[in-house]
Amino acid sequence: FSDVFAFRDAVEAELLRPQTAAQLPQLLYRADVPEKYASAAFGTDAAPYRAVAELLVIRALQKVWFRKNYR
Repeated sequence: FSDVFAFRDAVEAELLRPQTAAQLPQLLYRADVPEKYASAAFGTDAAPYRAVAELLVIRALQKVWFRKNYR
C-alpha cells in the first residue's frame, strides 16, 4: 500500500499547483468523480486537497478493479 500512499501524495502535490487548482472542476469531471463526493471533500475542515486526492486515487483504483473483473 505504500505505492498507493505515494501516489496520493503526488496527486495532492499536483492539486496544490495554481494551474491545476484552476482546472480542478474539469479534472474531477474527467476522472468521473461524482460531484457530491467532491463537494463533501471541500466541505471538510481538514485539508480539502488531501480528501480530493484520495477521491481521485479511489476512483482510479475502482476503474482498475472494474476493468480487471469485468473484462
